[in-house]
Amino acid sequence: QEISYVDLIGNYTELIAIEEDQYRRDSLMCNDTNGCEYNCQSRFGCEYAKFYCQSPAGCNIICDSTSCNSARIFAESPAGDIAITCKSFFACYDMNVYISGMNSAHLHCIGGSACHGLEIHFEEMDINSSSSVSCYDIGSCDYLRLYADGPWTQLKMYSFSRNVDVYNHYGYFESEQTIECG
Repeated sequence: QEISYVDLIGNYTELIAIEEDQYRRDSLMCNDTNGCEYNCQSRFGCEYAKFYCQSPAGCNIICDSTSCNSARIFAESPAGDIAITCKSFFACYDMNVYISGMNSAHLHCIGGSACHGLEIHFEEMDINSSSSVSCYDIGSCDYLRLYADGPWTQLKMYSFSRNVDVYNHYGYFESEQTIECG
């Protein structure tokens, strides 16, 4: 159960939300060729924010302490990779994520209700792409909705979550291990 992040090298853009409501409702654009890391640590620090990841190096988005409630994330090619980590109780409550044509895309839900009600869309991901949603703790992915346009996105359930919906037009695809429990 290893959490992956995008390896950003050099002088990448770093944004840290340490004050309550600091980037609330802001639009945060990443087109830095070295990538971006957004670290939302404060309560509601990035609530309702819109993140746009368009860097060829990729993006890390880390949410803690109810910081990314109802945020929106848009990541599309030519951006390389994206890693989204929701690290505590309701960190990414009701978030919407749209990912299209990336090399790799990973969502990590750590802590009870970390990704409660989150909706994630993977589009134009192919057999050479790596994409996954990982639910680590009891209830961390309650009411999560996962949409994928192919069988290559994995749902990794390490603990129980209720009402998780997967729409991938294929269902369980054994050779690709689209759903992993344990």
